[in-house]
Amino acid sequence: MRAVGGTPELQSTIQHRGGASYDYELVTRQGPSSGGFRTKAPTGLPSTVAITERIKRELVGGRGEGFSVELWDPYSPRREPSPMAISLESRKPPTLKVAQGDRHSIQVVDEEGHTKRSEMTLSGGERLISQCETLLK
Repeated sequence: MRAVGGTPELQSTIQHRGGASYDYELVTRQGPSSGGFRTKAPTGLPSTVAITERIKRELVGGRGEGFSVELWDPYSPRREPSPMAISLESRKPPTLKVAQGDRHSIQVVDEEGHTKRSEMTLSGGERLISQCETLLK
């Protein structure tokens, strides 16, 4: 769910049907919509936990410089998964470049791969800065 100024703007739900198949439901100010999509990967979409583990193992752990994954993007007008590229910007502190479509951000992560700070430049040049805290360990 995404809210702006406390007002709900978008609620997105996806349900895994099996393999690469998913159903989605969206509720926006314009009304509800629903449908289905397939991923390119036959195993389907990776979980947030799986992505965090790859960041920890490959990027923070020094085994790689970057990787790409597919993610469900409720803001995509095509209503299908989109690729997200994650690459290492700096090792100290661990800093990542994250690109998904026309959205790009720089994220500082901890040694476990969890985002601590994120800075995204929006299309109008405005910067969106988020401080993050991991509640689950």
